[in-house]
Amino acid sequence: DLNVPLNSENLKEFLLNYSASTRNTYLTAFRSFANYLIEEKNIDCEWIKKVKFAKKPKKVTEGLTVEQVHDMINSTHNIKYKAILYLFVNTGLRNEELCNVKIKDVKLDRKYLIVHGKGNKEDIVNFKSEVADLLERYLYTRPHLTDDDYLFIFNNERELFLDSNKQLPKSLDGFDVNFHLYIGQYNGKKAFAINVNTKDSFYNLRDVYEIDADLYHIASRAVLVSDWYMTFQFCGRCGAKTQLDEKDMMLKCPKCGQMHYPRIAPAIIVAIRKGDELLMAKHSYHEKIRYALIAGFVEPGETIEEAVHREVLEEVGIKIKNLQYKRSQTWPFPNSLMFGFSAEYESGDIKVDGDEILTAKWIKKEDVEPPETDISIASWLIEEFLKS
Repeated sequence: DLNVPLNSENLKEFLLNYSASTRNTYLTAFRSFANYLIEEKNIDCEWIKKVKFAKKPKKVTEGLTVEQVHDMINSTHNIKYKAILYLFVNTGLRNEELCNVKIKDVKLDRKYLIVHGKGNKEDIVNFKSEVADLLERYLYTRPHLTDDDYLFIFNNERELFLDSNKQLPKSLDGFDVNFHLYIGQYNGKKAFAINVNTKDSFYNLRDVYEIDADLYHIASRAVLVSDWYMTFQFCGRCGAKTQLDEKDMMLKCPKCGQMHYPRIAPAIIVAIRKGDELLMAKHSYHEKIRYALIAGFVEPGETIEEAVHREVLEEVGIKIKNLQYKRSQTWPFPNSLMFGFSAEYESGDIKVDGDEILTAKWIKKEDVEPPETDISIASWLIEEFLKS
């Protein structure tokens, strides 16, 4: 459908643009059309009969299924439909051939497909830059799902979507998906972390814990993976667009080679006792919690044990002894790995820093108030002290 007067030059340009992506059915049509132009319209198009068409790519025996491709084509998300058409036009792959292309064989950065033939022979099928942009969203935003899969759908506020029954949804219908990432298996079923465009509020993770503690633990992994992917879309060293590694959970820069792994901030928390008393502190960043245990982040170049001694000395001015590691906990607020310790008072008077710690004191066992929720490892450490 040309919006300009037809002549041999624009027809030639039109046909040459499509010549590498056509098959015999199209060739027959083109030659019939050429004969019509030559014989009925007296247009000089003899060159059409000399056009050479690309060889048929070798067929792959495994990869995307026909059902997957048709689901993509029939998707209500227009960008996916447009991408599949662009891929047809720019590679010449037939429907059944496209169904056999593995996602890992789509090299977006180099703008080609790898098509596997017999004897592990590989054929290269090129496509255009605009196709790469569409395919990046097309191939990596909507997984092929089953009703058994776990879908952890987050908005940009790190809130998790739960349906009216406070359960994970079974499909992505109605969601504008930014990206999805496979994060492993839970109870023998696939689990995905998914980020969507929305202004709606979902459930924050603390509320999710109160609804379903097991669901919260897997959601913690999902949100940390989602955060990592959103944060490192571009290389912090050179600014190039990063690429998802095929094996490891890593985003690699194709330009400078910098590797970006999920970010985890190690932190410590310690229950310090003096006889039957527990050291509790009022933190400036806790609005609802009256008193809590001493905690802080591990700094570069120090061990977790050194971090405990430093944090205690900095925040409350005392020295401790008999430090014992107890257990660890992932803490997705925003991205910590907590190491829990117990210790005994050794020497010094309480002197708070007035910044992170507003006040601190020794509280007798019978006066210790357990946390309202056991979401944090702090509740386990306090409970251990109360039972000791």
